[in-house]
Amino acid sequence: EPLLRQGPLKQEMNDSISIYRNSIMLCRPVFYPAKFEQEGQAYNVSFRDIPEAITCGDDWDDALQMAKDALFTSVDFYREEGRTLPPPSECQEGEILIALDLALT
Repeated sequence: EPLLRQGPLKQEMNDSISIYRNSIMLCRPVFYPAKFEQEGQAYNVSFRDIPEAITCGDDWDDALQMAKDALFTSVDFYREEGRTLPPPSECQEGEILIALDLALT
């Protein structure tokens, strides 16, 4: 079951993302859904909203940290390239929400 079901919250998060002169300014925490697929003890991680954010980890804790890093790095590339950051979609079954670091400005 998803950790957070959005609805009105989804619109609030969409409103919290703004692009200004190639900078991404986050006014509130923004969460992107990530899919963790287990292979043995390792996990592959992907974000359907940000397809560039793909990673893996040797175990759950490693995969979680790698997911945070992959999301941050991919969003930073969006900023550097002046691309519009896609809004986060609703979390689906089998996904968990990963917070986008508020330090990314």
